[in-house]
Amino acid sequence: MHLDEISLRNSLGVLLKKLEASPENPNLLFEVALRYHALDDYSNANLYYSKLVNLYPSHLKGLLGYGVFLLRWAKAELALKYLERYLLEKLDYSGPKEFIFSYSDSFFRSVLEKSLESYKLQIEIALSHGMLIAPLGLVEAFLGEKERSREYFARAIHMSPKNATIYYLKGMAELSLEDYRAAMSALRTSLELNEHNEKAHYFLGYVYIKQKAMALANRHLRKAIEINPKFDLAYILLGKFLYMQGSYEEAIEAFRKAITLKGDNWQSYYYMGLCFKELYDYSSAKKMIEHAWELNPHSYEVLYELAEILMAEGNWRRSIEILSKLTELAPLEWEPYYKLSIAYERTGNIAQAKEVAKKAWELNPQSFQLAFNLGILSFKTGDEDTALKAFQKAADLNPRDLHSRYYLGLIYLKKREYPKALKYLEEALKVNPHKPETRYYLGMVYAMANKLDKAIELYEEALKDKSDDPLLLFNLGAAYAREGKTLEAERQLQKAIENFKLTSEKDLEVFSTLTLQVKVNIEAAELRKKLYRAYLGTVISLAKLIDAKDKYTQGHTFRVAKVSYRLGKEMKLPEDILEGLHIGAWLHDIGKIGIPDNILNKPGKLTEEEYKIMKSHTIIGAEAVKNVEFPWPYVVECIKYHHERWDGSGYPEGLKGEEIPLPARIIAVADVFDALVTRRPYKAPLPPYKAIEIIESSKGKHFDPDVVDVFMKIVDDIIFEYYAGLTGEEDFSVYIESFKDLDMLF
Repeated sequence: MHLDEISLRNSLGVLLKKLEASPENPNLLFEVALRYHALDDYSNANLYYSKLVNLYPSHLKGLLGYGVFLLRWAKAELALKYLERYLLEKLDYSGPKEFIFSYSDSFFRSVLEKSLESYKLQIEIALSHGMLIAPLGLVEAFLGEKERSREYFARAIHMSPKNATIYYLKGMAELSLEDYRAAMSALRTSLELNEHNEKAHYFLGYVYIKQKAMALANRHLRKAIEINPKFDLAYILLGKFLYMQGSYEEAIEAFRKAITLKGDNWQSYYYMGLCFKELYDYSSAKKMIEHAWELNPHSYEVLYELAEILMAEGNWRRSIEILSKLTELAPLEWEPYYKLSIAYERTGNIAQAKEVAKKAWELNPQSFQLAFNLGILSFKTGDEDTALKAFQKAADLNPRDLHSRYYLGLIYLKKREYPKALKYLEEALKVNPHKPETRYYLGMVYAMANKLDKAIELYEEALKDKSDDPLLLFNLGAAYAREGKTLEAERQLQKAIENFKLTSEKDLEVFSTLTLQVKVNIEAAELRKKLYRAYLGTVISLAKLIDAKDKYTQGHTFRVAKVSYRLGKEMKLPEDILEGLHIGAWLHDIGKIGIPDNILNKPGKLTEEEYKIMKSHTIIGAEAVKNVEFPWPYVVECIKYHHERWDGSGYPEGLKGEEIPLPARIIAVADVFDALVTRRPYKAPLPPYKAIEIIESSKGKHFDPDVVDVFMKIVDDIIFEYYAGLTGEEDFSVYIESFKDLDMLF
């Protein structure tokens, strides 16, 4: 590329004006330094290059440009220092992509090649030693010119076959070209000629790590430290090696030693933070990662790890701040946008969540996860067009996905495009024939198409799993009525009224229509509702009192009751036992009212004595309600025995196997699952897949095997609901016997 001096000076003038307004902008500093470099202005190029690499030590283009610039001005020793730094930074680079040299950067390459030509002219005059040629081989390797690099090194070695430094530089060149065998050979030869070159040991250790020759890597890294006990980078690489081996405590000590030698290297703090994270010390991990961020605010990995820790803590607002910086730092990476969509959703900002989810999907359109996430958020915000597009892509990417097809069916049903709704709902039913909601909406589509026999069949199948769902019952009754089967219609409509909840004027209109058709047992149904309302009102008040007392388990009671009820339904428990299970699950932790606040809300690990007191909540709770005449069985047993274990190792009585009442065994699974996937003062939340593994591995030990089997059958739906933003304040009437003024109880 021809370098026009007039154009260079014109562009330089523009850049210098911009630099006045932003004197520490790395891109501007580099462009100014590069133009002075191209103009052979030693003083100014040196000034701006040195400022750039001092402010931004990992600016790869700056290090490479400065090294070649110094080489052109016959400062070979200093040039090799910056070229060496270039490789050290490149091997474990973590920063903005614009700092990285690209082979396609024609202007930068032209400037470098011009300087190399000048250097070659200088050394041809007094070419008497291979060390004059070796830097050319090193730079050519950095430029990706493998053949030219090896040609220069061949000449250098021919001229100086016993020079250890030439072989060392050749090892660096081959390492940059990622030819690890050639790098090992050159570095070994260098050490044979001079075994005291600590950096040769360092680079050889790095190569051995890449080749997974861990014993050799360990030996050379420790040798580098032995030769130079102040070699901080060797301690850092040794720490990384130990981290990879799972020796986290030893790795932390290596990083601490590196910090005492040179406290401004971000990698020491970053990798130490990773070690603390592996040791579940999240407080120390966050402290180290934040310090690494202060030292290297341009590191993608550091910011991403900090965001991960904040999200694990549930610190959504702070994670939004960090993830937003991450999207600025790496605007073409999809993961920060995806994580940001999750954080926005958790704070209730669904509209913003959808926008960043859309950006994530645009960057990675072949991701099922991103397509589905955008579909859900678009569905929640009423953006049906985007939801359709996203769910369609998700369905195409994953032929076994149920939920994308299910939502596509719902959207087309809402649009009254019944053939398309039918297509997707039938596909969803084939993927998972056990989801009653799919049968419900599919039945609605058939009813709209006047295929009443098919609609009735689907409604009745769905009612096997959701026998008290008022909408299912109403639609089944309506289908029977349209077929002229009035007695069956009246029976189903009666059930629907018993379970109906008013939420709008339209519901009132429907309810009024239904009551005109129902003639029998209305008084009995109303009496039952009042009785249930009285009990449920008391139960909910008590449950909220428990949550208010235990600040670390907000919403826990609701979720345990919800999951327990789902399990009981799936196990086809008789209605009275199912209701006893549900009330018992709501009240399972009522005994915590009797636990002192300093124990209940203690942020750290309980002492043995405190834990003994905490365990007494089962007895306290059972005693508190034993004289209440519940109209359903097992309520007291649920409270007393939900901490018993299948193998007899639980409390308070050490019951085992079927000695433990079945409802209590069901609550035990729901209780532990919620504890695993939610944050507690003594632990971070586990990812759902890990919680599932723990539940399954405890089958036959902690838990009833039959209950675990049922749990595994429905756990996907449970996980989906947890990640759909459900909280303790959600409407849960779909899971319980409801009545028209249930809202008064919340």
